[in-house]
Amino acid sequence: MTIIKDEDFSAGLEGAKVVQFKPQKVYIKSRPGFDVKIDMSYKPAKDYPLNIYFLLDSSYTMKENHGVLLRQVQKIYKKLINLTNNVRFGLGNFLEKPALPFADPKLGQNVYAFEHRLSMTNDMAHFQKTLNATKFSANYDVPEAGLDALMQVMVCKDKIDWDDNARRIVILFTDGTYHSAGDGKLIGISERNDMQCHLENNTYSKSLNYDYPSLSLINKVASEKNMKIIFAIDKNEKLTYKSLAKRIKGAKYVNLKSNIVNIIKGEYLSLLRDLKIHGNVPPFIQLLLEPDCTKEKSCEVKHETAVNISGSIKIQSCPAKDQKKYFMTIGPDMLSEKMEVEIDVDCQCDCEKDGNNEKNSIECSGAGTYKCGVCACDMNRCGKCDDCEKGFSGDFCQFDDNACPRPGGALCSGNGVCEFGRCTCNQQWKGDDCRCPDNDKACIAPISSECVCKNSNETKKKCSGRFCDDCDDMVEKRCAELETFAYCNYVYTKTECEKLYNHTDTGVRLENETEIAETAKIHKVKWCKKLLDNGNSLIFLYYYPKSTEISSLEVVVQKELEEKPEVDLWVAVGCAIGIVLIGILTVIAWKYLIDLHDAREYKKFEQKSAAEGYEVVWNPHYNSPFTNITNPAYPVDTVDTDCSRQDGHQ
Repeated sequence: MTIIKDEDFSAGLEGAKVVQFKPQKVYIKSRPGFDVKIDMSYKPAKDYPLNIYFLLDSSYTMKENHGVLLRQVQKIYKKLINLTNNVRFGLGNFLEKPALPFADPKLGQNVYAFEHRLSMTNDMAHFQKTLNATKFSANYDVPEAGLDALMQVMVCKDKIDWDDNARRIVILFTDGTYHSAGDGKLIGISERNDMQCHLENNTYSKSLNYDYPSLSLINKVASEKNMKIIFAIDKNEKLTYKSLAKRIKGAKYVNLKSNIVNIIKGEYLSLLRDLKIHGNVPPFIQLLLEPDCTKEKSCEVKHETAVNISGSIKIQSCPAKDQKKYFMTIGPDMLSEKMEVEIDVDCQCDCEKDGNNEKNSIECSGAGTYKCGVCACDMNRCGKCDDCEKGFSGDFCQFDDNACPRPGGALCSGNGVCEFGRCTCNQQWKGDDCRCPDNDKACIAPISSECVCKNSNETKKKCSGRFCDDCDDMVEKRCAELETFAYCNYVYTKTECEKLYNHTDTGVRLENETEIAETAKIHKVKWCKKLLDNGNSLIFLYYYPKSTEISSLEVVVQKELEEKPEVDLWVAVGCAIGIVLIGILTVIAWKYLIDLHDAREYKKFEQKSAAEGYEVVWNPHYNSPFTNITNPAYPVDTVDTDCSRQDGHQ
């Protein structure tokens, strides 16, 4: 890899060029399979320009919302000027193509598809005055020409005065839905939108010449022009514009009557803080980034701090065309700054390239071209110069003729020869390894396109059966393949289900529990169960009839559904109470047995002491924890002086 251009970061002060992403240009020469590392950096410039274009629906139903926007414009500007001192606003209106049945062309200048009213400016007084002077009109149908106007806003760079280096936001305000490609035929317009600017006297002059743009054209131009589109829409059209926003890169839907000030501020901050990298990469090239900035919210940008990104470019395969040079761009979304990558795809060995071969070589007896160590004989000449060693073939002996599949240990199953690295099958045999007979009706399982031959057990040793699917894994797989077809036949007719699933080689019938049990006794069946949304289960089985030569499958569906098991709450509560009671009774029994054991041991101790002549006496050093105090003022007939001792003993 060679870095051709790598200018340092620049904020663009004093007319200098703004640089936020580097390097700017690299050259790569690589072969397939090799990773080429490239380091990139991004640092947002301070006070980077911000251009916002307000595109308003000028139908009468928008008058109320127009007043809300008029009051909020100054607040929007004040919020944004705190983030960057280079903010400019533009203004335009749209209504409808001036032709019946969409609108009445007799209204003249009051009906237009798009009118550009103010180019980008930072004069807020002039902007508010222009906005306040908006004239409203009417059209007959509900959809508007919003996409017509949006296309002109994006492609008319000079008329709108978009900055070359700026973050560009278009905010479309409307309370109605939109016309798209094809609707123009109702007024006799069949020519596809040409994605060109057609503003004359600030009005879309070709609105009756070109159809409305399609969503794919809007997305294409928005991506190429680095436009951030915000649809500020009435809540009644929420679903319509949410769906539209998903089909346009970077677009977003917001409620028309929400806080527009904070929404615009939030979108601008998200552009600053969330770096997203995009690259127009050819399909045979793989681009990997670390961190993965291709995903949203994966690369956070901190204030005046560069984000370093490690990239890896890998050519996965040689392109189908003979083209050797390719160009691609990598860079931040919504910015014009991109890194140009020139890739030289090297898909030839040096000896294969022009000028690296030797004509009339001595190695070829002067009668051939010596290239990559192999002779290519001239016309009408042959010999050893054209031969490969035994076991190899090809123009350059590059194919190993012993590397073909060997099912059962036999090269090409013993039914063919290995040439040019692949099996050439004998008559009546086919397949990559020549193991399937030419007439494979009896070896292809129903609802399958795979031929399973007699020696298939080599690859599925745990399975058996006619189609090598008699094992747990294969039964589970086959049940999954059949369950929607079985349920379809349970609900609808066999004819309808065959149209949906094309299982013409599958017989289906419904039987009750008794009948299906009898079928299971007669045939070697496999049972299946499909759990339905209501908790019940559909029971069915399948088997292969023994009498048929051509492969077929029989599916039998049980008429009665297996109901979901009901939970008996009282059983659960009773079990819980029983467990608690058993625990309590166990503790009581344990306590009783311990006390009984202690009492027997103590009685045995007393008897043994008495038998040996010992006398039980009080410990003279023992002091009772109780004290008996007599109140002299309280008359007591008798006082038991031994009570404290007795109480202490007890």
